[in-house]
Amino acid sequence: MGLTPIYFFSHGSTMMLGEITSSADYWKQAGDDALANGIKGVIMMGAHWDATGDRIEVSTNPSPGKSPVAYVHPSKYVNYKLEPDLPTGDRCMKMLKIRRLQRLPQR
Repeated sequence: MGLTPIYFFSHGSTMMLGEITSSADYWKQAGDDALANGIKGVIMMGAHWDATGDRIEVSTNPSPGKSPVAYVHPSKYVNYKLEPDLPTGDRCMKMLKIRRLQRLPQR
């Protein structure tokens, strides 16, 4: 098995959802390139990731809600449909268990 590709993106700001930026264009191109090369999915870690205690929390909510995004007009995100990949969340939980890392499903 080959190495898993890893890509670090600085999270920028919420304004990037509402304005055209070179960073957003770059992210879009990276996503298009990933799809063109057969990448099936992406695991994301939040920039402000915080968990109580010594553990990793994995999103497993089949119907996650949305919060208002500062400085961005709601029309940019309100109608965006979130489609969580629950099987991949379960796979992440299993891989963390194999490595004996503390984990918690987050609903």
